[in-house]
Amino acid sequence: GMVSTILIIVQEKPIARLLLTPVKRAEILSAKYITYTSILIIQALSLVICALAFGLYVVGSLFDLFLALFILGFTGLAIGIFISTFSKTKTQANQLFFATFLVLILLSGIFIPIDAMPNYLQIIAYALPLSHGSPLITGIITKGKSVFGFDFFTLLGVSVFLVITSFIIFQRRKYEV
Repeated sequence: GMVSTILIIVQEKPIARLLLTPVKRAEILSAKYITYTSILIIQALSLVICALAFGLYVVGSLFDLFLALFILGFTGLAIGIFISTFSKTKTQANQLFFATFLVLILLSGIFIPIDAMPNYLQIIAYALPLSHGSPLITGIITKGKSVFGFDFFTLLGVSVFLVITSFIIFQRRKYEV
């Protein structure tokens, strides 16, 4: 999600040419979201099908697993498009991506448990989306938890915030043709 979307808006010439057409800016960004969301649905379904094919024992519902994979992927997609709309150049988008990616991975609780981090890092970690994605998926697979818990709604809230912010930035941004 995040990797494939960081450069979709910041590529200057194609987007500048697209803005010369009678298509509205909101429609351009909506088309990007719809396209990448369609790909994301296929990816999440593929992972669930692979879990079935390889006999992965999932205590919870496969539909819940699909929704968890989808919302986590969509949050990554929203982060990627946000970085793309926020950045002015490809280099800036790439640098922001790597900085964001490193922070998300290192503070997600995957490598170092969040409880073992200093208090100020715990606060930052719990504000980041990936620290909610890992327990969400693990809870569904190992404990049979429902997808509709705090972690899901946190990811949903972050996604909605980033999508709305991306639309606002894209509407107000000036592009040279």
